[in-house]
Amino acid sequence: MSFRTFINRLRKGEHYELIGQTIFAYHGPFETLALHRSEIKQWAIIPEMGVDFIQIELNSGKMLLLTDKHNDLIAALNAIAENCKVGDELELLNK
Repeated sequence: MSFRTFINRLRKGEHYELIGQTIFAYHGPFETLALHRSEIKQWAIIPEMGVDFIQIELNSGKMLLLTDKHNDLIAALNAIAENCKVGDELELLNK
């Protein structure tokens, strides 16, 4: 990783990057999660003021609840798993 990339990630705080078919979550410059397209069963957006929460159900049955301040997670999910999106979090919980 270049110094410029390190500084940009540090400045941006929590963010997500799509590389190939994998979404990487970062807290500052540090990777905290790698999620491949094949792991995603379904996902939903929970809109709140100022930040969206994204609920993701994995094929293993595990549920993730992630924050998305910059809408980069939503963009990444739409790019690789748009067909797995459900209408809202209540639909996801009731399935």
